[in-house]
Amino acid sequence: MRPKSKIVPVNAPRDFFINELFFSTTNEKGIIVSGNEVFTRVSHYRLEEMIGKPHNLIRHPEMPRTIFKLLWSYLLAGQSIAAYVNNMASDGRYYWVVALATPIDGDGFLSVRFKPSSQLFALIPEIYGELRSIEQMHEDRGDGPKAGMQAAEARLAQILQAKGFADYDAFMQELLYQELHSRDGILGREQISMFPTMPARPSGENPLYAALRNLYLDSQQMYRQINEVYDQLDEHVQRNGPTRVHR
Repeated sequence: MRPKSKIVPVNAPRDFFINELFFSTTNEKGIIVSGNEVFTRVSHYRLEEMIGKPHNLIRHPEMPRTIFKLLWSYLLAGQSIAAYVNNMASDGRYYWVVALATPIDGDGFLSVRFKPSSQLFALIPEIYGELRSIEQMHEDRGDGPKAGMQAAEARLAQILQAKGFADYDAFMQELLYQELHSRDGILGREQISMFPTMPARPSGENPLYAALRNLYLDSQQMYRQINEVYDQLDEHVQRNGPTRVHR
């Protein structure tokens, strides 16, 4: 296992296709239980290296802690959440995703991720950079991570309100609207299938394949449900006009 603490960030992306979906499950403590081929390929880890490890194995040091605090607050309240996340592969390269996470029956959580492509995403690296700088300033002063996250959380609320969003729920609605609209537009123009083909079944009994196939189908269903929400938002916008304010 490559120790995460020795990975040096590299300012170069690990690319992947617009129609590819990452998916993984964790237990209630965020320990990786399963994941698909896209997840392992782009993160540059083998699946056996990841299972049993905390999902923050792939956390990029430039990600604000407050975003993960926000994510966990939704999940532990039994709610789904969408967020932009910057991950770090085992070779130090970064990859941005739109992460859709939700509690699943029993213990744990399902996370489906895809490639961001909207104009909204263009704002995120600068915003996250500011939030992480606030956290780091408090950590350097000896205030501790909690104080830094509280200060960054307050600043995030200010930023969202300045851009016309009442709260994170309103921002998340816009995030899903723009990202799904952009993704579907690219898929349509380039005539790309919404979902890549599931890898062929290996010969003989393979319980892991069966588990991954079920996860693959579950992730597609979750993505379709998100698209249904997007269709409702699109219908609302067509009928009533945009309700969002951009500054």
